[in-house]
Amino acid sequence: VLMFSFSAGPATSVSANETEGTYDALISEEDVEIFEDALQLIEHMPEELLEEGKEEERLDWMIDYTDNDELKSEIVLAKKMQNASVQPMGVYSCAKGIASAIVQLAVPVTKITKLKKVIKAAGGTKQFASKLMKYYKVYNQKQGYTKRQAMKKAIERVGKGHGPDVIDAMLSFLGVDAFVNGCLK
Repeated sequence: VLMFSFSAGPATSVSANETEGTYDALISEEDVEIFEDALQLIEHMPEELLEEGKEEERLDWMIDYTDNDELKSEIVLAKKMQNASVQPMGVYSCAKGIASAIVQLAVPVTKITKLKKVIKAAGGTKQFASKLMKYYKVYNQKQGYTKRQAMKKAIERVGKGHGPDVIDAMLSFLGVDAFVNGCLK
């Protein structure tokens, strides 16, 4: 896992120094890998797929592009289930949660474009994921927020300066129950 230092701008109640370290027990190493692979799918998605009406092509590209077998199989399954009238209930794994978020995100092109923008601004997938999880840790473990509240606050912090529409896109993807409950501890 790539770790780095960054400037968070003006001093606030959560500083970069408070978030030094690793992901600790927040998310397993396997789930970090899946999370970063999913973010790379968004970061590297070709511009020609970012048009309305290309939902199937986007999902097919994601399935073809990822090398993570667990994520790939869950995207395939989620793609098949997106039009099913009955959605299966059960415990979500991180891969299943991310696949669910990806399929839900596949329709609104503007949200994919905004996510690509914030991932790029953060310095890429690994830096975005690291920054997000560092803030999540502070809000969840040190300030006592629930998983959902901590993720929302971390998203708002990482998205700060990118505008409310970018934060909304991040919340749509990373605030999905399946992701929060499947990946975060």
